[in-house]
Amino acid sequence: MRGGQFRGRRILQERTVEEILTIRNMASGLCLIWYCTLGDWYGHQGAIDGGASYVEFQRASNLGLMVVSNMHHNSLYPGGKIHALLRRISGRYQ
Repeated sequence: MRGGQFRGRRILQERTVEEILTIRNMASGLCLIWYCTLGDWYGHQGAIDGGASYVEFQRASNLGLMVVSNMHHNSLYPGGKIHALLRRISGRYQ
């Protein structure tokens, strides 16, 4: 989230970003709207009939990935095959 800046312009205060990414529930990794997973990846998912999405980013590496699909399937989410493949490929860009 680059400390709340985008293209050199301040969007959020740094303390707001820290508040958003502070883990509220250590057992689940739940932050305000994100889940913190292994490797300090922060993610959020959603689905409706006929579609699903998952987005996550890793602060230290400035990497992010997003999956948008016309199916709702567990392989898209953490622990699934598609998610694992994307994580593995993203490691090439660190």
